[in-house]
Amino acid sequence: MGENLELLGLPPEEWEAWWGNHPEAHTYATLSELLEQAKNRLRADDGPSAVPITEFITRHVDAVVVPLDRARERESLDYDAWCTHARALRSAGRLDEAQQADETAATISGIEAGPFVLFPQPPITEDDVRRANELIEKYGLHHLRKEG
Repeated sequence: MGENLELLGLPPEEWEAWWGNHPEAHTYATLSELLEQAKNRLRADDGPSAVPITEFITRHVDAVVVPLDRARERESLDYDAWCTHARALRSAGRLDEAQQADETAATISGIEAGPFVLFPQPPITEDDVRRANELIEKYGLHHLRKEG
């Protein structure tokens, strides 16, 4: 872990103070490294612990200054941070916030967001409905059935 990532050793409520005291850390490289740490936690099935990291990144990504010839990289970091934030929120069961994060990522990318996906999905078929009902019955998930 890079020296600027010592903030991950602090409680999340102290990160803003650390950030304020370390202006040298206000870089694309620092936020990219933090984003990798969040992704590593998601890969390790520890997504809820990634939420404070992605919240921090999405709060500060717009303040990172990059040379004009690297502006696309910052935009890519911004998009990637919001997508990762949405994944972390979903893993923490915060679905409404995840949808909002997906919509923010979609706005950044210029693609219209659907429910938790950025790409159009094929229409639901009768086979899909039949299979869903079979799984509901098999696993006793009746509470998940949409009424109406």
